[in-house]
Amino acid sequence: MPAKNKAPVKTVRAADTFEELSAKNIKAMTTAIQKNVETVDLLTSKITSLACHVTALETMLSEVVKITGVDLVQVNSRIRSRINAVGGDLASSNVVVDIAAALASPAIKQSFL
Repeated sequence: MPAKNKAPVKTVRAADTFEELSAKNIKAMTTAIQKNVETVDLLTSKITSLACHVTALETMLSEVVKITGVDLVQVNSRIRSRINAVGGDLASSNVVVDIAAALASPAIKQSFL
């Protein structure tokens, strides 16, 4: 029978000391925390951008409502239909309906004048 090729023998290093293991763990945790900080910074930036868009849209919508008026019954019906179409629940649609009512209220219209 032909001789089998044996894999090279790897030398095994003695176990790390407690201090070495602690240093490795601290380094790994520091790296993970730094990545989390970067992620939070990115998400904060995106949320800020969304808030700016919402503010701009609310302001423009207020002007449109001031000029044209709005049929809240029709708006509420469309809100509920759209939320139900994406699988939302009644509580979600109630919140959106409340926001729409606030945007269409005379107090909001006057606040942008």
